[in-house]
Amino acid sequence: MSQFRPVNFNQASVRANELVANTKLGIGTHSQTSELHIKAAAPELQIEGASATMKVVASGTETTFRSDQDVKWTSADAGTVHMTLDGASGYVGVGTVSPSTTLHVTNQGGTFNLGGSLRNQYNSVGVTAASITAGYNTGSGPTNNGDGSYTWTKGGGDTNGAINLGYTAVANEQLKITFTAKSTDTTSPSFAFENPSFNALYSNTLTTGYVTYTFYATLPSNGGGILFFRVSADNITWNALTIERTDVFTGGNVGIGTNQPAALLDVNGNSIINGILFNANKIGFRAFNGSGTALTINQGNLTNQFPNTRYNHQSCYNISTGIFTPPQNGIYYLAAALRLGNAGGSVRRGFGIMHSTNAAIAVHETPSISDGHASVSGLYYLTTAENAYIKNFFASTLLSDTGDFSYFCAHLLCSY
Repeated sequence: MSQFRPVNFNQASVRANELVANTKLGIGTHSQTSELHIKAAAPELQIEGASATMKVVASGTETTFRSDQDVKWTSADAGTVHMTLDGASGYVGVGTVSPSTTLHVTNQGGTFNLGGSLRNQYNSVGVTAASITAGYNTGSGPTNNGDGSYTWTKGGGDTNGAINLGYTAVANEQLKITFTAKSTDTTSPSFAFENPSFNALYSNTLTTGYVTYTFYATLPSNGGGILFFRVSADNITWNALTIERTDVFTGGNVGIGTNQPAALLDVNGNSIINGILFNANKIGFRAFNGSGTALTINQGNLTNQFPNTRYNHQSCYNISTGIFTPPQNGIYYLAAALRLGNAGGSVRRGFGIMHSTNAAIAVHETPSISDGHASVSGLYYLTTAENAYIKNFFASTLLSDTGDFSYFCAHLLCSY
């Protein structure tokens, strides 16, 4: 006889101490509120398969998920794997099933948004205010004042006149150094942090009150070595010194290959982008006739032959003068189209996009007698102190045709 008895999960009646009530299964409770309700001091739920086991444990204020295999979060019906927790290494992969680091994010063809700072909690190299004292091995070194501050009592040092800070940096390492110090009199002594070749990474002159100096430094590419500290006199007091590794600058600009990023992202070196680099701002303009009447263009510079614009960033195109003034320095794509008109006979006609120095950016010229449109385009580096315009080179009149058939436009491709 079987020791198990079937349980009807669909019964509607409820009896005292019933295991199943209203299609809800209770284990350790008769007041089950979910389809499966387990209640105990430290309940465990185990799901075991042929070669993988997962256990959920609720103990105290914590809930723990345990698995002897990888845990994957997928779309419906075991489709695309969105996130993976590697059971052996503990690495987390987002967009990858084989994470190779603590957090491995792959998002090909998409965007990775970071809504805060990216910080390495292991970035400190262990250098403190006391390191200047510890690094002095000969002569009379700095004095510990007993309040967390230190005072230099005699000039000099133990290595080429400098103090060993006790940290060996590696080649190309990027560091953030924060130093708080003051001068104890009015002689304004100077201090310097030096690389292994005794070249200053940073130097400054002290004042009579505490000042915090924060700077970034990059070690030479031909090798690392010990960092040094040097002062010019014996009247300096400091109470804080930290040195941190910083490959990514947080809370501001990000630098790759540079320790002084001048923009939100500053890359010093070649880059490979497997996707589209998109400028969300339309920096430039597009001007056109827009009327039902073609406008005559005589020899010389165009002025008000394009009275309408599709977009005109910061009014960079002056409709009255026909002049485009770049809103920022960079490489621009410029293009223009005009109707040549039918002057009869073999008459030279031509126009071009011109630089403010009268240099040609793009030119079209033809002796054809046919009536049709011609377009020109080119790339040119322009600064905010320069401009560009269209010029009719010859006596034959040209036309700014109706609608959008004739136009003048410029768009920023790359700014620097």
